Amino acid sequence: DTLEIVPLIRPTSPVSMCLFSPDGRFLCVTYNSGNFVIVYNVSTWAQITIPALAGAGSAVAFSPDSGFMAVTHTGGDRLTIYETATWTKLTIDAFGQSGYAYRESMAFSPDGRFLAVTTTANVGFYVYDTSTWSKITTVTNSGGGSHCAFSPDSSRLIILGTEYPYCSLHNTSTWAKLTMPLISGAGRSIEFSSDGSTCAAASSSPPYLQLYDTSSWTLKTIPTMPLPIVEVAFNAEADILALAVGASPGILLLNILTMEFLPGIATF
Repeated sequence: DTLEIVPLIRPTSPVSMCLFSPDGRFLCVTYNSGNFVIVYNVSTWAQITIPALAGAGSAVAFSPDSGFMAVTHTGGDRLTIYETATWTKLTIDAFGQSGYAYRESMAFSPDGRFLAVTTTANVGFYVYDTSTWSKITTVTNSGGGSHCAFSPDSSRLIILGTEYPYCSLHNTSTWAKLTMPLISGAGRSIEFSSDGSTCAAASSSPPYLQLYDTSSWTLKTIPTMPLPIVEVAFNAEADILALAVGASPGILLLNILTMEFLPGIATF
């Protein structure tokens, strides 16, 4: 296939995040001035007119059916939900926190029933019921939140934070906290494998990476990681974990079945 550069109406300031909707119809870009958010119709690359955010856009998340788009931002109530059929803003329970989210700090559950949003405030995070857009008040935490991820079956939610205990695991049926080994420092990245069998969590302190067997929430034995990890990502087959690090070689690929780094990739 021939690659082609498509001319777009560009944001007027540095971009914070860009994300395609799951159905591929929309591309959302958040930035720091003007309307603070742009949405493109991918079939034509025309800009869709939507209500402006109250401040600089940050994190973006689409619901699994692409029916809703959530954006965190500075100013106003810090969280805006758009219904993508009409691109109207929805009325929701107030988020009302002074902080705003980073890229990984907001996630819809795969079944679409919940939206988790972390906050730098002491409450750590909120969970919204997407059928009513009301907060689920039984969910509590302590310390500022930084990242979150739902399991593929939507039964578990993990929150990473910036303060001890740095992480918490929740049952989404009862919202009870479950027991899990803690990560070693402030959370940096969290992801479940596509089959849900493994969860990878990166933190700011050694050992930098922890892999959980989600059947028992016990830790797997892994190779030593001599440098902090910036981000983790599983492949679709759930057997390779990509690790972005803040120094050379930049990226490592770990086979989580053999716990060996792939040949040809630098391993320090």
